[in-house]
Amino acid sequence: MAAVRGQHLVVRDDVITDIDAIGELGNQLLLVSCKCRPFTEAWDRGEHNAVRNVATDVDKAITEWADRLAKLRESPRGNNYDFSGRQLTGVVVFPSPPWSPQASAMAEVVPGLHVAVSAAELNDWINRR
Repeated sequence: MAAVRGQHLVVRDDVITDIDAIGELGNQLLLVSCKCRPFTEAWDRGEHNAVRNVATDVDKAITEWADRLAKLRESPRGNNYDFSGRQLTGVVVFPSPPWSPQASAMAEVVPGLHVAVSAAELNDWINRR
């Protein structure tokens, strides 16, 4: 599965996405989309625009990632990948803890792992396995 990391996954000549990181445990695949959203002083101070922009970025990222995962589940075998018989789980990883007022951002994709996480949170979850 490591061979698909960084590749553009294609089905019927349609590019679905690329995978920034992938993990495998039994028949479960963890597909990771990494986003760069540095923690800023304005965000730390709680400035309205900064906090709103972070939340908007988080919501957009998880919505887009959910759409791409749905396409991969609909077509588990593509031109350059084969996820047949695999349970696909996806998360969006940010450098620092993401925030959004939307409950969807805090939804657990598997016990103890939220759909939007920081790199440290994902690392902690992996190390508990």
